[in-house]
Amino acid sequence: MNFRNFATAMMFLAVAAVHGADAWKPAAGNPVLSRGSFLNIHSPAVLAEDGQYTLFFSGYWGALEIFRARSTDGTAFTPEKSPAVPRDPEGQPGSWNVIGSPSVLKENGIYHIWFAGAPDWNTPAAIGYASSPDGVTFSKYPGNAVLAATDGGAVASPSVLLEDGRFKMWYLATEKGGWKPRVCYAESDDGSEWTRRPAPVMEGSPAFGGDILTSLCVRKNGTGYRMWYGVIGADRQCRIGEAASENGFDWKRSGTELFPGDNPSVLIDGDGLKLYYTYGDKAGIGLAEKREAALAPPAGKTAAEPGAAALPAVVPVEQGDDSPFGINCFQFPEMERELGAKYLRWEFAHQLIEPEQGRFDWERTDRIVSEAKAQDIRILGLISSTAKWNSTRPDAADYYSYAPRDHKALHAYVTAVVNRYKDYIKYWEIWNEPDLPYAWNGSHADFVRVMKTIYEAIKAADPEAKVAAMALDGGFAPFLDAVLAAGGGAYFDIYSDHTYVSGVELQARLAAVRNLLAKYNCVKPIWVTETGCNTTIEKRENETPEAEEVRWRNALRQQAREVVRQMVGLLAEGVEKIFVYQASRVGSRYDYENWGLLDEKGGILPAGAAFNLTVRMLYGKKFQNAFKYGQYARAFAFSDGREAVIVLWSDRDEKLKLNLGDAFTVTRIDGAVPEMSVADGFTELAVGPDPIFIAGLAPEIPGRQQSLTFPENPVTLLPGEARSVPLRIVNPFKHACTVELNVWAPPGSTAKLGNRRIELAAGATAEIPVEVELKTAPAKPLRLLACADFNRGFFKASAELEATAGAPVRLNIEPAGLSADGSLELAAGIANLSRKPRSGTLRISADFPGTFQPEKADFSGVAPGESAQFRFRLSAREPLSNHNRLRLNGTLSGGEAFELERPVDFLLCARDGETAPPGAALNSAEQYYPVVSDARWGGPKDLSGRLTAAWNDTSLRLSLEVTDDVHHQPFKADGPLFDGDSVQIGIDTLCNRSVNYDNDDYELCFGLTRNGPEFSVFAAPGGMAERLKKQAVFKAVREGEITRYDIELPWSALGVKPKRGMKLGFSFLVNDNDGAVRKGFLQWTSGIGPRKDPRQFGTLILW
Repeated sequence: MNFRNFATAMMFLAVAAVHGADAWKPAAGNPVLSRGSFLNIHSPAVLAEDGQYTLFFSGYWGALEIFRARSTDGTAFTPEKSPAVPRDPEGQPGSWNVIGSPSVLKENGIYHIWFAGAPDWNTPAAIGYASSPDGVTFSKYPGNAVLAATDGGAVASPSVLLEDGRFKMWYLATEKGGWKPRVCYAESDDGSEWTRRPAPVMEGSPAFGGDILTSLCVRKNGTGYRMWYGVIGADRQCRIGEAASENGFDWKRSGTELFPGDNPSVLIDGDGLKLYYTYGDKAGIGLAEKREAALAPPAGKTAAEPGAAALPAVVPVEQGDDSPFGINCFQFPEMERELGAKYLRWEFAHQLIEPEQGRFDWERTDRIVSEAKAQDIRILGLISSTAKWNSTRPDAADYYSYAPRDHKALHAYVTAVVNRYKDYIKYWEIWNEPDLPYAWNGSHADFVRVMKTIYEAIKAADPEAKVAAMALDGGFAPFLDAVLAAGGGAYFDIYSDHTYVSGVELQARLAAVRNLLAKYNCVKPIWVTETGCNTTIEKRENETPEAEEVRWRNALRQQAREVVRQMVGLLAEGVEKIFVYQASRVGSRYDYENWGLLDEKGGILPAGAAFNLTVRMLYGKKFQNAFKYGQYARAFAFSDGREAVIVLWSDRDEKLKLNLGDAFTVTRIDGAVPEMSVADGFTELAVGPDPIFIAGLAPEIPGRQQSLTFPENPVTLLPGEARSVPLRIVNPFKHACTVELNVWAPPGSTAKLGNRRIELAAGATAEIPVEVELKTAPAKPLRLLACADFNRGFFKASAELEATAGAPVRLNIEPAGLSADGSLELAAGIANLSRKPRSGTLRISADFPGTFQPEKADFSGVAPGESAQFRFRLSAREPLSNHNRLRLNGTLSGGEAFELERPVDFLLCARDGETAPPGAALNSAEQYYPVVSDARWGGPKDLSGRLTAAWNDTSLRLSLEVTDDVHHQPFKADGPLFDGDSVQIGIDTLCNRSVNYDNDDYELCFGLTRNGPEFSVFAAPGGMAERLKKQAVFKAVREGEITRYDIELPWSALGVKPKRGMKLGFSFLVNDNDGAVRKGFLQWTSGIGPRKDPRQFGTLILW
């Protein structure tokens, strides 16, 4: 359907007045906007703000463009002469000369408009985007179209809402040459890059005889959504219809149309609705009104700004010294107290306080301590650097990271600091992130000696003081292991950590910490002295200020979410004190130091308000338990014995049925009131990524929330094959209960209970089998509902089971070795997951040059639960990138087809004397990671590389050839070598994919410096770093624009006994510095540069 077809579809309109729908009342002066000098006008979109109404509409006078009209009452509009969004100049490449059907919203001062457009009337329509800071001058997105059909069809009639920080668009789409517009859906973070939902969400009739959709408008309706749409009937008249949906995807039409008209645009105006629409044969814009309070926007929002919400008010909280809540840095003392920070982490830097031995400058620290006392904020004093005059490397730029030359001088300094402030400061911390090279350049034994000196000085000056250490970051595991092995556990009372993660990653990290402490019989309290979320955004070329502002606000919202998740998770893990990093933002939104809860002027950011809300809700309450709600929601319960609070969030939008009692309050971190309804003893609550606090609960309420659950959830079922799924029932009461059970299955599925009535003793648990079957494969997961009634209405519980359709077979493809000629051997196969034998064909292919032998393999009669495996040989002449893909296609004898695609994230390592494979390549923009926000990869001549590997019984040998137009390496091995041109290698010797570096992980950095080849060991298990420094061999040479690195790592220094077939986790990257700063790097897989995470390593296979 081209643009002219859409326009024709909207021509079938009768001259109309609103009738036949008692609730809708036509405006007395219809039309509210006449076409005047236009040939026709249609497709309204209205905003209301500050007592003014602004109507955007499609106007045609020789060309179709978007115009604007204004009104003081919403019933009589005056049009402006110039278009608000004009067509593009004719003849300009990619110009759109036909523009209409606007959808407009204002959000945080930015006006957004989406519209249908095309180069001419005969070209399929697409959707464009423009934005404006004032609603007058709009800038079109340079990358238009932002949404276009992928099959030669057309898309038009966008309707966009902003909800939970994401733009949601409903629009009409047709196939190529088709007359069947369907309602489709897409989402976007910034309004310009959209992700489509694969299937339509609502359809009209496939024939032109009637029920042809022409336009739509969607609005949020309490817990669901409402749609008004234009539809052509069999009589060729267009009428406005209405539909409703709970989730925005499953729509139910009302069955009858409201009145003649098209292009509806609904404005929520107070407790009523204004429906503007195309009036008559495009003779004007009409208005109908209806009172319907259910559609009124929640408090804090305005109809003109869908999705906007006021931040919750910041309320100071009176706290004692038992408070767990703290903050880093101290820019705005009064505001930090109001946020709820009871503790401040502040560094007492040796060089600043004692710039010369024996000469002290207390002015700055006296002021900080005085201001903290005035706000009743306690201090954790950080001692974390060496004075230049006492450093073993005073000539180095990072002199502060080296061990002290004179430990007596360090002892004297610490004694002076503690004596001066011991009346107020009772907690001290030794060092900051010594596991990272910027903070500590020395051996583990040297660090333990520093710990001993500082600890003994503190205790001698103030025996009551408590000492924390070591504030470790990404490389915590090997460093902590080595320090504890060297006796460091005797020199701290509290272990301090820097986490910056939440969820399962946080749990895994703290479990690893506790295991290491227990290993050395050093179990002590844990404080997290840094956690938080960075909001830095990159600066993009050709991006409008409005689009950048949307990304910035999304980053602030994500920070608020993550800060609450981290704080709640840390409290749940038993962490005694939490210091969020940091108090206020420093620099611009593009700078790294964008961690603040306050802006640079002390204004409260969303994360600051969320921090305060968390303090208000949870201070004085102890963690009770954590549990799952629904499919994806995580909940954490806290109580002080009088009142309970539940904090919950979900990574996906879902609705939960909760039994919360009669009295409670619900607050979301962005200040919005979540959608909820109460019926039949249950509270139905809409949850999503923003944490929600449910407060005022009776203490026993959280314990009841897991009374009914599906332990295996979600489940994958094969259509036509029933499966037994357990349903768990827990009696939360101190008396026996009779429990009546019911289960409901949606269409297309069945569910049968093994027992509908059970007797449960006090506190008892039972599991009942539920036989579940999918009749067909649904397009989306189905949700089955189970309900439990305890003692006939005394208490009710519910649980949902998500069931998805699984494939009857599973494909696999793995590296299996090397042929004598260096070809790659691949093992590929198919596993039968169904209950009947399977036959068919496997075909293998790739997205890079190479030949396979054979190209296909047939399988026959593979029994249920069995598999068939085949070998394929791949000959590839060039090194492969981890962004290259292997594909395996399986076709069953019945015609069902399945595909598996996997990256080439493995590197086979040939034994000395055997033919080596081509190796691994760094040669694509997808592998580039910018360190500087405006850095761009300039192509293979700017930076590229290839790596080959070989091994023997004594060592692993790596050879890298790096092409770099400018070589700049001003640093040495004892400095930040990675900031210059260099290579970093990561090895996970056990290939156990831990969240952070642990006792089998290594990271090394190699650079060709002005003094020749040098390397640093950034991470290694205890004792292995020194062994590597002594035994590893590194050579490097530069010829023209090529630098060659040859590295030999002894297996003994890696703790490895090599054998053929062994797998090591492996990654590498090449840093680029062209003379000023480290711009970025090319990486093979990840796990080194952006973050220390061996889970993202590829695999090195010895063969």
